[in-house]
Amino acid sequence: MTTEEPEETGDERVDQPERWFLSEGGHDHVVEVSDAGIRKRVVWRRGGKTVAVALTADDKAHLSAGSFPDDVPEWDADRERLAALPEEEREALGAVSLRLPALVGPTRRVTWHSEPANAALGVGGIDLAPEEGSRAAARQDWIRRHPHLHALRAGLTKGGGIVASLLAILVLTRWVLPWLSRLVPDWDLPSIRWPDWNLPSIPWPDISLPSIPWPDWDLPDLSLPPWVALLVKYGVPVLFAVLLAVNEARRHRKQEEQRRATRPATDARRASVPEADGPRDTDRDESRTPTHDPSPGSTGTD
Repeated sequence: MTTEEPEETGDERVDQPERWFLSEGGHDHVVEVSDAGIRKRVVWRRGGKTVAVALTADDKAHLSAGSFPDDVPEWDADRERLAALPEEEREALGAVSLRLPALVGPTRRVTWHSEPANAALGVGGIDLAPEEGSRAAARQDWIRRHPHLHALRAGLTKGGGIVASLLAILVLTRWVLPWLSRLVPDWDLPSIRWPDWNLPSIPWPDISLPSIPWPDWDLPDLSLPPWVALLVKYGVPVLFAVLLAVNEARRHRKQEEQRRATRPATDARRASVPEADGPRDTDRDESRTPTHDPSPGSTGTD
């Protein structure tokens, strides 16, 4: 059985922001993720108005209504507008949590939470839908069509990371450290005569605790083969990664069913989404014109 994956195309602009959409309760939520140097800039809009902005280099991000970078004055007007709202109204806007790629690739997940406390805990919420034709949409479609292969690949990736770590430790302890030890000079450091302090003795009370007659069980002595301990030590993380990947595929299916009722309204409003505002990366070439038809890219496994 063949399992085709979305192909990488060279026409996709790396500076084109990712857009995620959700229509809930008559309000349109749009989250844009774009590069800002070594960090990611996340812009959350509700009803066309900016609600929160974050600059992060972590693989997880959390945006609450009214949160903006302190060192970016371009968002001062939106910050003052939301600061003037009562706290109850700001909390009613909810919060957004994101799972970003560790190194490269599309955003893994964007979730809107009606309760800001749930966003911090990462429970509940409704996932936003990625823009059609984007790399994030191609990744989700591939996971939806091949959930078992996604779980297998996640487990192999975890296992490969463990094997790479073991090999790195082996090389470090067997070759690198002995080689470095020959380069370190043999210094004859002087001996320091520390003073002999006579500290007072504290008479601690002698408390006689009662003796509990625990039962004397004579358990059999089980001697497991070495490969069992190796399997438990390194196989459990791989199994855990597979279970997480299976749970992620199930979550995609449930969230897709949850969005079906609101998808027509969301798709109808995507054409009127405003362009991302705010500060751009100063190192970005201004002469490049981003396209609005991103091609599917790498699916990722995280």
